[in-house]
Amino acid sequence: MPDRLCPVCRLIVSQYEPARVLAEGHWYHMDCRRTADRTELVTELMADIAAGLRVLRTRDELPLSEAQIEERARNVVAGLVENYRIERLAAGQSEGGL
Repeated sequence: MPDRLCPVCRLIVSQYEPARVLAEGHWYHMDCRRTADRTELVTELMADIAAGLRVLRTRDELPLSEAQIEERARNVVAGLVENYRIERLAAGQSEGGL
């Protein structure tokens, strides 16, 4: 039986609540699940951008510390999330048809 406690807000999800989602063996409030998905996406995006900055640091010998890379990745992600609707592509899906 799925857990009735929302793992995000830690409140009980009523069986009569229309806006609920079952995922990964837990019931979520609809808004909480969106928040959890968004948090995962932002975390992955930050890791990808930081990895790209590390490549530039190595390839172009940029004098960047790890703290500077993390801060710049945070700033880039903040700008992207505020100005664009960022969505994760499904595995094997590409936009450019390459």
